[in-house]
Amino acid sequence: MATGHADNHAALDPPIAPQSRAGVPQTTENAE
Repeated sequence: MATGHADNHAALDPPIAPQSRAGVPQTTENAE
């Protein structure tokens, strides 16, 4: 589910998504 959410989030916030995937807890991705 995490990967699916990341894909969905990437479509909403392209500039933030790459950092989140790199392991940078700057988005809500880390919280979820």
